[in-house]
Amino acid sequence: MDLHAISEGERLELPEDQTTLSLGFYWQTKDGEAHEGMDADASCLLFNAKGVCTGAVNFARTVSPDGAFRHEGDRIADAMASTGKHDGRDAADEAIAVELDRVDARVFAVPLLVSCFSGALADLARVEVRVRARAFARGAWTTRELASYSLDGARSAAFRANCAAGHTAMMVGALWRCAAHGAAAQRWVFGAGGPGASGVGSTTEALLPIAQRGLKADAIPALTVAGEEFPISRV
Repeated sequence: MDLHAISEGERLELPEDQTTLSLGFYWQTKDGEAHEGMDADASCLLFNAKGVCTGAVNFARTVSPDGAFRHEGDRIADAMASTGKHDGRDAADEAIAVELDRVDARVFAVPLLVSCFSGALADLARVEVRVRARAFARGAWTTRELASYSLDGARSAAFRANCAAGHTAMMVGALWRCAAHGAAAQRWVFGAGGPGASGVGSTTEALLPIAQRGLKADAIPALTVAGEEFPISRV
């Protein structure tokens, strides 16, 4: 599968044989430079079929309870610490590694969020999420682009509204389990959506209601897990 740039509300079923992924989070400031006063972070939350959050992965909690999601650090901070500078243009600012075959069978939805530890969304010109398949062969990791979703002020009214409201965090997409294959199946969908779900804060407690609003607006209708209908449906 070639890289597929998807639009707001679009969903892409991930290949069944690709269970090791990298979620790359990119952001660019309006002047294209990295600033000490602007620090954005990537995170994800894990929800079960009853809509209960069962775990979080971020810069402070780097591994999910099931070990399937792992935050790989702040690459801009690492670069600035080692060299004192960063070009701020197209580096994968943060990434979360995923092993889908290790995800707890009770996890149904994984919203992806970007939050500003310092600064605000209005300081950003662009936010992008890229989904890559990863494979280990001959002693090295290789990656293959599967999907990308990009938000910027020129193309997204929701992103502009988030910025105008002074918000510091927003949901930028989600991974959904394909319930048609059963609760233990390893078929997943990447959905681009949720930018209208935004707010202020960067802690798990602050991001939780943002994720809940985003899942409610972006839920895949009529999906079931182990015979239970997911209680959050499209509105």
